[in-house]
Amino acid sequence: KTQWDLSQARQPPPHEHRRARPPSRPPFFCRAPAPMAAMRGHRAGPLVLVATALGAAVWLCSDSGLPFVQMLLGHAAATAVARGARREPALASASTTASAWARQGRGRGVAMEASATLYDVPVSNNGARARLIIYAKGLDASGAVGVEPPSVLGGLGSPEFRALNPQGKMPLLKTASGMAIYESDTIARYLVDAHADVAPSFTPATPELRALDNLIARVHDVYLVALQACLYKATPPFGTFQSRWKALGELKRQVKVIAGLASEEGPFLTGPEIGQSDAALFPTMTFLRHMLPKFMQPGWEFNELEAFGPKLLKWWGHMTGGAVPSAGRVLEEMQVALAKWDDSGRWNAILHAGRQDKADRTIFDKIISKDIPSEIVFEDDLCLVFKDIAPAAPVHLLVIPKRREGLTQLRHAVADHEYILGHLMRVAGEQGKAAVGEGGFRIVVNDGAEAAQSVFHLHVHVLGGRPMMWPPG
Repeated sequence: KTQWDLSQARQPPPHEHRRARPPSRPPFFCRAPAPMAAMRGHRAGPLVLVATALGAAVWLCSDSGLPFVQMLLGHAAATAVARGARREPALASASTTASAWARQGRGRGVAMEASATLYDVPVSNNGARARLIIYAKGLDASGAVGVEPPSVLGGLGSPEFRALNPQGKMPLLKTASGMAIYESDTIARYLVDAHADVAPSFTPATPELRALDNLIARVHDVYLVALQACLYKATPPFGTFQSRWKALGELKRQVKVIAGLASEEGPFLTGPEIGQSDAALFPTMTFLRHMLPKFMQPGWEFNELEAFGPKLLKWWGHMTGGAVPSAGRVLEEMQVALAKWDDSGRWNAILHAGRQDKADRTIFDKIISKDIPSEIVFEDDLCLVFKDIAPAAPVHLLVIPKRREGLTQLRHAVADHEYILGHLMRVAGEQGKAAVGEGGFRIVVNDGAEAAQSVFHLHVHVLGGRPMMWPPG
C-alpha cells in the first residue's frame, strides 16, 4: 500500500482533537525516525512500533536516507576488503538494488518492487527488440527486468492479460510500479530511458544520427512489420494487401528502402554506436532470412545479396559475429522457435511457400505475355479480358487472372484467392453489361474436364447476345 493508504490505518476517536499537519508534510511514519532519546519514557503500542519500523525503512530508501545507506555499504565493503573477503559483487549488487529502490520510491513515500516483467515468447520479433536491449544492458541478470511468457497471466486472450494490454498482443511490459506498457517501440524507448545509466545507451551521439536512428525504426515499424504477416500468416489481409504476392513484393521493396538509409561505414545502422534501429531491425531480419527463401516462385528466385544489399549483409555479419552478444542470444532464441514452426508444418498450406503452383504453363500464359495475339477488350494489373476464338454466342468473352497462383481450377481456391475471385466477377459483370447493353448475359466457370474445362488456368466465360436455355446443356 502507498503512504496515503497507510495514513488511514488509525483514525483518531471523535474526542481526540489534534492540530492538522500542513498538507505538504507527510505522515509521521514516512519521515525519518525520531531520535531514541526523544522516545525514552514512552511505551509504544504495536502500531507505533510497526509504523516506526516502516518509516525507518522508507527513510532509508528516500533521497535523505540514500547517502546513509551508501555510507554503510561503503563501510561494509571496506571492512570486507580489509579482512580479505571477496564480497565485492554482492556489495555492488546490494548498492545497485538500494539505489534502484530509492530512485523508484522517490516522491511515493515507499519503495517499489525491485523488477519489471516483460511478457513475451522467443519467436516474437517485436518482443525480441525489447529483449535485445534487456540483454545488452544486463537488466535480466541484475534482476531489473524479468522475462515471462504471457501464459503466466493466462494467455493473450485472458482477462488478466487484456486488463494490462487491451490489444491482447505481445510484447507487454509491466514496470516495477505496476504500469503496463505495450507496443514494442514504446517498450524499447522506456527501457533505454529508464536505464540510461546502464551501457550501452542505444542513443547515437549527434542529433542527425539520432534522427536517422528514429527514421529507420519508424520505416521498420510502419512499412515493414506491418507486412510481415504475409511471411507466415495462413490467410489475408497482410497490412493493406489482400494479395500475398503483392505484399511480398512491397515487403521486399521496404527492405531496400532501409538498406538505402543504412550507414556506409557501420558497423551499426547509423554508424559507430548501436541504436534503437539495430534492436528493431535485427529480429525482423532473422524472420526475413528464415522465411523469404521459402517463397520460391517464378519471378522470385531468392538471392541474399539482391534481397538485402551489401550494407545490410555487412551489418548482419557484425551483429552475429560475436561483437554483440545480446544479438547472438536473441538469434538463438528465435531460431529454436522457428525450427519448431518448421517441424509443425506451418508453411505447408501457405500459398507460394508450401502451396506452390507447379502446373504446366498454358496458352493463356502466352496470351498474357503477348506471345500469342488475341482480341483484348479490357486489361488491368490483375486480369485480362479477350474474345474467345471459338465463340458459343454472339458475345463470348474470357476473363482470366494474370497470375494463376495455383488457380488451375476453381476447386483449388483458398482464402488467399478471395481478392482475385471477387475482382474477376466484378470485371465480368462490367464487361458483360458493356457488351450486351440492356440484354442479359450468362457467367460460366467450368471446373474439370467433365465440366468441359479445356484450359487449366481459371477463366470466367461471359456469354450473351442470344436467348439462353435452362438448364444449361
